Amino acid sequence: MDAERHVGPLTLTGRHTHLSPAIQYRGGSARTYGFVAFGGGLSVVCDGGNFPGAHRCDTETGFHAALRGGFVHAFARRWLIRGEVFAFFPHVAPDVGVRVGFGYRF
Repeated sequence: MDAERHVGPLTLTGRHTHLSPAIQYRGGSARTYGFVAFGGGLSVVCDGGNFPGAHRCDTETGFHAALRGGFVHAFARRWLIRGEVFAFFPHVAPDVGVRVGFGYRF
């Protein structure tokens, strides 16, 4: 996840990368199913900016816990839509996000 924010003449930047294998449970039919997953992994956080005393990128690496849940629905024979909510816990406060994707099943 890349982010950039401008506050007056200052620019704040950040990139969070999560590698997170998980154990997943899914239930439903072949056409529509829901899933929940839990796992742990590695987080790399790179924050920086153009303000005095800031480096180009201050990198922090650590371990995290992860939770995911969502659904997959085949709206045509081979076309899928997937929705997912996820939370990574690298510190006390989680990184939370939502993803929506489309796919083609071969």
